[in-house]
Amino acid sequence: MKSIPQKIDHFLWSSQEEYFNNVGYSAPFTSFVNMQIVRLVSLLLILVIWVMNFYINVKKVVIYLNFWALTFTLLSLGFLFVSSGRQVIEKKLKERGEPVEEKDRSHTWKKGVLFYTLAWPFTVASNVTFFTFFYKDQTCQTYIDFGFEQWRGYVIFLSVIMPLVALIVDFFINRLVMSQKHMILTVLLTVLYIFLSFLGSLAQNRPVYGDHLGYVAHDDFKYEYMTLPKSDWGIEKLQECKDYYSDWFGRTGIQPNWTKTGVSLATIFGTIILSHLIITAISNIKSKRYFLRDGKINEQKALLLDKQSSSEKKN
Repeated sequence: MKSIPQKIDHFLWSSQEEYFNNVGYSAPFTSFVNMQIVRLVSLLLILVIWVMNFYINVKKVVIYLNFWALTFTLLSLGFLFVSSGRQVIEKKLKERGEPVEEKDRSHTWKKGVLFYTLAWPFTVASNVTFFTFFYKDQTCQTYIDFGFEQWRGYVIFLSVIMPLVALIVDFFINRLVMSQKHMILTVLLTVLYIFLSFLGSLAQNRPVYGDHLGYVAHDDFKYEYMTLPKSDWGIEKLQECKDYYSDWFGRTGIQPNWTKTGVSLATIFGTIILSHLIITAISNIKSKRYFLRDGKINEQKALLLDKQSSSEKKN
């Protein structure tokens, strides 16, 4: 009888490891070493941005969608970077007739692929919602809570855009495939994000993203307790934020704007689900074509991808 971890593993991968495990392959137009160098640079940049993003928001980071996207991107790059080298070694040993026994094989690549699968939809949703709804809310709330230093805005911007840049670059140089079945995990984690953002909003008596995403009644900002900006830029930005939240001025028990909150939640869920389906389909097509470009060397791998992707569509 299978244990719970074995059942979960079977559900996620359906014993099709050969289909999903492409982490040891780079795109045909670049070498594996170059792919790893690019991935390492991206990993280090994302790590620095993650630390800075955590620093400027501290206990509030969990309520912001871009922090989740940033975290999933960081984890995916980290696990993929580590596991790719291991998979290349195992592949070469197999070619030499010295295959690694099942019990000694590394399965770290599974974590990399899973986090990569999560990173894409969360990052797309983060960018769509940030530049459509949340930009003013997150930047103003950060300035008001922690200080009107201009660099904080740059960190927020980089925490949104850089995961997307890193994923796009990595997308073109890898051969990873993703499963549409993994969308259930994406949806569950989206629900978890909504739940934790609700708890954070409740604990801090503050909406997540102003009127665009709030769950409980809240009070206006306590401007009298904040550190007043000294620079001209800071003074202008403070006034800009006060004007933006002018409807809240001096009020208590401000009710959530359920219309805007509903639109934001629908956009988050819709973007995450749609982007998961699209990126999954594109990545699988791209990977198959990359293997076909290798000619006879990886023709069987291409046929496997074609067969398995057809099977997934039926399921």
